[in-house]
Amino acid sequence: MRISFFVLLVISSLSAQHSFTQSVPASVSAQQENERSREILASFNKTKHEVREKFGVRKEKYKDIHSESVIRLAIQDYAGSYRVPDLGYTIDIARSGAGVTITGSEPQGDSPSVRHFHLEAASLDGSLLAGTKVYEDGERTQFEGLL
Repeated sequence: MRISFFVLLVISSLSAQHSFTQSVPASVSAQQENERSREILASFNKTKHEVREKFGVRKEKYKDIHSESVIRLAIQDYAGSYRVPDLGYTIDIARSGAGVTITGSEPQGDSPSVRHFHLEAASLDGSLLAGTKVYEDGERTQFEGLL
């Protein structure tokens, strides 16, 4: 199972003991994003065109939503708290020494309880963050998210 995307908002910090250091060359640009990043971004792009005609009056609506990732020079530049309030997903990227510590939580099925995890073997490719989520009970799953 893969979980993608987090929206910037403030949350409380979570604790973990694992960290990593990764930087991206300054020459990285939006054109150099990997294919997976483009796929994820495309899933958020929408175009909607609606035409209504009633009593001889024609109304048209056009909506274009275009998503772009933010590419920063180093993972430390993404430090902060991210949350999807309606879905219950959280992630916290905290500076620790020369690297960062990445922790988070997600809903546990349909129950109101949450599962906490830390990200291990994390890598940053452009703005695509990937790694292995390690839960408190030792279970491991793949993680992929676009920042």
